[in-house]
Amino acid sequence: MKISKRRLRQIIREERSRILQEQDAADTVLQQAMEIFGSDVLVDEEAGEVIVDTGDDQVVEDTYNQWIAVWPEGQMEEGGLIYTGVMM
Repeated sequence: MKISKRRLRQIIREERSRILQEQDAADTVLQQAMEIFGSDVLVDEEAGEVIVDTGDDQVVEDTYNQWIAVWPEGQMEEGGLIYTGVMM
């Protein structure tokens, strides 16, 4: 299958835009997580969803009202994880 230069440029622009949007989503979640939990928080991606790893279940429970206001579709899991509901 041949791809024209025009189509290749379009594909590259679309992919670049998609990657930048993913980075923006993760950066936003990281900034929000650091405001709630401090700088000892990790942000990762699992199955296209941005997750926050605090490392401590008690911290997640103690700050529930704060993080649920930021990520209303969020769910906590064992090990101090929060599935934010933010998709990449």
